[in-house]
Amino acid sequence: MADASVCMVLNRLAPLIEKKVREEVCLLLNSKKEAQNLSEKLKKIHEVLSDAEQKGVADHWVRSWLDKLQDIAYLRLDMGLSIPRQKSRPDLRILLEKKVYSFLQSVCLCFKQTAHRRTIALHIKGINERLDSIARENENEFNFIPNLGGESNQDIRRVITTSFVDVSEIHGRSDDKKTLMSKLLSESSSQGGDDGVQIISIVGAGGMGKTALAQLVFNEFNAGEMKEQFQVRIWICVSDPFDEIKIARAILESLNRSAPNLSEFETLLQYIRESISGRKFFLVLDDVWTEEDSKWIPLKVCLKSGAPGSRILVTTRKQRVAQIIGTTYTHSLNPLSDSYCWAVLSQIALQDRREADREMLEETGMEIAKKCKGLPLAAKTVGGLLRFKNSLQEWQNVLKSEMWGLEKVREDLFPF
Repeated sequence: MADASVCMVLNRLAPLIEKKVREEVCLLLNSKKEAQNLSEKLKKIHEVLSDAEQKGVADHWVRSWLDKLQDIAYLRLDMGLSIPRQKSRPDLRILLEKKVYSFLQSVCLCFKQTAHRRTIALHIKGINERLDSIARENENEFNFIPNLGGESNQDIRRVITTSFVDVSEIHGRSDDKKTLMSKLLSESSSQGGDDGVQIISIVGAGGMGKTALAQLVFNEFNAGEMKEQFQVRIWICVSDPFDEIKIARAILESLNRSAPNLSEFETLLQYIRESISGRKFFLVLDDVWTEEDSKWIPLKVCLKSGAPGSRILVTTRKQRVAQIIGTTYTHSLNPLSDSYCWAVLSQIALQDRREADREMLEETGMEIAKKCKGLPLAAKTVGGLLRFKNSLQEWQNVLKSEMWGLEKVREDLFPF
C-alpha cells in the first residue's frame, strides 16, 4: 500500500520535476547570453554617463536617474542559499517522505553543484531587467549624448564659453578684477612687450575661475562709461584643439564682417587686419591650450594692426602658454578663501530653503566648502548636488564621503 502511494506520488512529481529541470537548465544555458546583454547595457550607459553627470548637477530628474543607476551599482551577489528545515511530520508522512527523498536526492545533488551559478544567473537577469527600465527613461526623457570614442566627453567637447555672466554668482574676485582693469588701461606693463597691442594672461588651475574673472572684466568694458575705452570688444572661446581658421572666422563675425566660403587662413587674416586697422580693440581669448607658437604667431602679427592701447586678454591653465604667446603681464589666479567658497556653494545649495533649514545645514555646509580647496567650480558643482539633499544626514554623508580623499580628484571631477 505504501509502495503504491509512493508510486502515485512519484508519478505526480515526475512532470513537475521535469519542468523544473528544464527551467533550471534554460536559466543556466541563458546565463551567458544574459551576461553578454548586461555587458552591452553597461557599455551603453557608460557612454552617456559623462553627459548625464554634467546635466545632473542642475537637473533634479537627471540626478534621480543617476541615483537609480547607483543603486544597481551597489547590488551584491548573495552567494549563500538558506533553506529552512521542515519540522517533524506524523509517522505515515515521515515514511512517505523518506521513500520520496531517496528518489529526489539524486536530482538535488545535480543542482547542488550549480547553485552558485544559478544564484548569479538570477541576479544577472534581475539587474538586466532593472537596467532596461533605466535605459528606457534615457531614451524617452533625457536623450543623453553618448561618448563613442576612447576619451571622455569632457576631453572631446569642452564647455563653450561666452561673455555673458550673472555677476551676483561670482564671489571673491573684486581685487583680481581691479588689478586686471588697471593693467588693461595702463600705457605699458611691468614685463614690457611690443608697442601697441599688449597681451595679458590669466593663469590658474582648472576650476579656479579664470573664465569668470575674464567675464567680469569684459562686461565692465562692454557697458556704461567704460564702454568708450575700446572701439571693438570681442570674446572668442578658443579651447582645444587650437583651430586657427575657426578662430579667425569667429573674430570676423564679431567685427560684423562676413567671410562667405573663405577657407584660406591668409585671406581671413587679411580681412581681420583691414577690419581692425587703426581701431582700438579688446579681445578675449578664453581657454587657450596650444603650445605651438607656429599656430599663434600669424594671428598675433595680424592683430598688431590695431590702434595703440589695444589689449588681448588670454585665459589658460599653463604658464608655458602665457610665455609662448608673448604675455606682457601674467595674473596668477589663487584659490578662494573658505568663506568665499561657502558663499558660492550656499547660494546654490540653500536656494529656496526655509531659514530654519538654512541654520540647520550651515555648519556642515561650511565644512564641506573647506573640502573644495578654494575652487569655485568645485563649490558650484557640490552646491548643485546638495541642493537636492534635504536632511542633515545627507549633507554629513557628503562631508564624510571618500571622494574627498581620492588622488587627482580636482582633475577628474572639475576638468574645465
